[in-house]
Amino acid sequence: MEAWLEQLAANAPYIVLAAVLLASGFGLPIPEDLPLFIGGYLAGHDYAQPLPLFLVCFAAIMTADGVLFWLGRTCGHHVPRLPLLNRFLTDERVAKYERNLEQHGGKFIFVGRFIPGVRAPVMFAAGALKVPYWKFILFDATAATVSATAVFWLSFYFAEQIEQVRVWILEGQIILAIVALTTCTYLALRWRRRHRAWLQLRERRQQLQQQRMSTRPNTPKTSASPDQAA
Repeated sequence: MEAWLEQLAANAPYIVLAAVLLASGFGLPIPEDLPLFIGGYLAGHDYAQPLPLFLVCFAAIMTADGVLFWLGRTCGHHVPRLPLLNRFLTDERVAKYERNLEQHGGKFIFVGRFIPGVRAPVMFAAGALKVPYWKFILFDATAATVSATAVFWLSFYFAEQIEQVRVWILEGQIILAIVALTTCTYLALRWRRRHRAWLQLRERRQQLQQQRMSTRPNTPKTSASPDQAA
């Protein structure tokens, strides 16, 4: 029992990261880069073997995409009506991405993989449109190789500098927050100044209109003619 628990603990990074990547591929709102980043960090600190862990992560990514492609190819537009999938596989989104795929082909599969929230519907739409399997694998695997390789191995090689990177990110966020606050303050003051000027202009126009009404001579009423009186 103890040996089994030790083996489970040793394989925990592989199991957990594969499960998270599968869930992310099926629409769970978790960025794919996050588990890949964590995987590289764990491998960099000898919690797992780097190459096997990367291959497990890559296999999980491609499995999720392949299942969505298969669902679209075999079940078509009946799948978005399932309770677990109708949140991100809506009829409107699938139809929209089908039009994009018809216009741009495999290039849209490649680009769609890098856009959060777009990946799953694009894979499903590619299957629903009966995109050739080789073309789907070519563009999807190429995009996955680029993104997964970059995130995982950069995190692995710079695992010792992750803390410094975290500090840089925090400092960058602080700078961005200051810039955003300054910009919002400037825009608010500018809007207030323009709104005040608009109110003053409207008040002046109302005053001029009232003055014109007060100075306008009253037109005398015309008396009825004798014929009209008769």
